[in-house]
Amino acid sequence: MSTLTNRLSEALDDKGISKSELARRAGISRQVLNGYFSERSRPSKEVIADLANVLGVNPAWLDEYDVPKYVSNSERKHELTLEEALASVMSYDGKPMTDNDKEIIEGIIKGYMESKKE
Repeated sequence: MSTLTNRLSEALDDKGISKSELARRAGISRQVLNGYFSERSRPSKEVIADLANVLGVNPAWLDEYDVPKYVSNSERKHELTLEEALASVMSYDGKPMTDNDKEIIEGIIKGYMESKKE
């Protein structure tokens, strides 16, 4: 079993949710999730971020990097990049955001980051 598969299984156990619930909350089909568990396919970085968000784990940890499993906000020593900020808001209440929602949020974040430069 790959590290990704092991880490997905571990995080599922920790969170106490089923594969079906994980797929639903992450906005992917159960068949796609099964492909990750059977190692027929590998999730994109965006899907890894969505899965990590649902599971409450560090996306880099889920993506097989040697980093802590959990990252608290107090441990972050730098401002979020736009990519990190977007990854953390890719879903709301377990439901994936639409592309339009993401564009609106991206505009808000860009505007805020620009205002910080002044």
